[in-house]
Amino acid sequence: MERVAQCACGRLSASVTGEPASVVGCHCDHCLRRSGSAYPVVAWFNKDQVGGITGERSVYNGLVENGQAGPGGLVNLYNFCPTCGSTVFWTFEDVPTSFPEPLATQLPDTFVIPVGSFADPDFPPPSQYLFPELRPTWLATHDAEA
Repeated sequence: MERVAQCACGRLSASVTGEPASVVGCHCDHCLRRSGSAYPVVAWFNKDQVGGITGERSVYNGLVENGQAGPGGLVNLYNFCPTCGSTVFWTFEDVPTSFPEPLATQLPDTFVIPVGSFADPDFPPPSQYLFPELRPTWLATHDAEA
């Protein structure tokens, strides 16, 4: 199965084949601020599942502050549309060896796409939530139906 993620204006897209390795919701403060959402939901694919990337893109190194990598030393490379600003995908670089396994070995080969970029109401739901202790108190529990 091929899926195509694209930005809001349609100028940047990425296609992937197969099912995601995982679908993850995250409550960390970095993801909240980056997405502007109560919590972003993203699909993790292996880089070998990427069929192609079309359109012009800009890259933002999301965790570098004053020349230093972010918490834990992880560096994210956000790829976004320079016209509308939508992040379509990101990859990881400089994964510290101090990261716990299996993340330390998994992240360099990971291609992350925000689930909303697929605009697919039948996309698989999250199977895990990172930093659940930081979930906003007003947000219903994840297993509750909206």
